[in-house]
Amino acid sequence: MSGKPTALFALVRGRPSCQVGVSASRARVVGAFLARAHVATRSFGWRRKSRFAPSALHERFTAIEARLAARPDPAVRALLPRLRASLAAVEAEEPSALPRGVVHGDLFRDNVFWEEDALVGAIDWESAALGTYVYDVAVTLLAWCYGDGLDAGLVAALLEGYASVRAPSQAERLALRWACRAAATRFAITRITDFHFRLGSGQVHKDYLRFVGRLDAVEALSPEALAAGWA
Repeated sequence: MSGKPTALFALVRGRPSCQVGVSASRARVVGAFLARAHVATRSFGWRRKSRFAPSALHERFTAIEARLAARPDPAVRALLPRLRASLAAVEAEEPSALPRGVVHGDLFRDNVFWEEDALVGAIDWESAALGTYVYDVAVTLLAWCYGDGLDAGLVAALLEGYASVRAPSQAERLALRWACRAAATRFAITRITDFHFRLGSGQVHKDYLRFVGRLDAVEALSPEALAAGWA
């Protein structure tokens, strides 16, 4: 339209879930759906790198520094050393030989539609890229299982649903905490650049501090404790 590429999709019925509406049953369904997506895309010949790779996140620090020079923000300034250190740590500690494939990368609650407890559609696949499956699980876990804190029951249900379709390897189980730390760091950084500095310009407010809270919760757990429910 208007000389630009256009994609048309069938209307998806249903509606997204609020956090209060995330039951163990829904978390289990989401986990199973994600696993089915991972299995279904194994044969895809198409691959692309994620636009949120560590190198791209490092570039965002430059953008943050430039913005802080123009508009000082003490809270963000105080947080930057921690985010830099966390990003460096997840880069250095990334386990080798984790299973990889096409991942959604953004399976948040507002991207999934429900009719009662039936999942009827998932949208926003534009961030889909080559990545580790466990990282995709971590993004989804942090999106669905965190309200006032990390809900152990929802975490267990989501991981159980995933494992009912695709059994994780032992390496993936032990890498879950690493992946959650990587995901929390990534979204804290991108919410600073994409939302916090754009308030007042019509952007939806998505608080970066919510992912700092997730980072706190993940760092308080051992790899074994976080993956205890992932049989």
